[in-house]
Amino acid sequence: MSSENGKRPKRHLFIMRLIAGVVFLFFGILHLIHPENFKNILIATEIPMIHFNLLFVPIVEAVVGILFLLGLFTRLAGIVGVITMGIATWSTLALMKLTPQTLPDGIKEVPFSPPVFIPIIIGVFSLYLLIMGAGAWGIDSRSKK
Repeated sequence: MSSENGKRPKRHLFIMRLIAGVVFLFFGILHLIHPENFKNILIATEIPMIHFNLLFVPIVEAVVGILFLLGLFTRLAGIVGVITMGIATWSTLALMKLTPQTLPDGIKEVPFSPPVFIPIIIGVFSLYLLIMGAGAWGIDSRSKK
């Protein structure tokens, strides 16, 4: 199957957008609805501006997820996704090193975080989408026609 210009449409990018978009949207909504664990992650990993990031990061995650799902501003979402997942990977690795004895004041247990392969894979997907764009079935590809 080929498109009008003789190139095959990049349908695999839709699957990558779908997976990355759902993960970003899920964690964005989760961090907005249940901010307690996310706040403990920010405190435990010593990320600055905790109160700002407690609201800003989940909104950014949700917006990136929606943009990926729609295939809208995919490369811009890819930039933000790579940065976000880079920080998430670093945070997850930092949490893995914590023990109950090394926790900061006010935190009783190591905060829950997903396995480290999740932010790594979603970061790689974001990088790939940054390079390749929305592909087939994305709003970006429709606006080029």
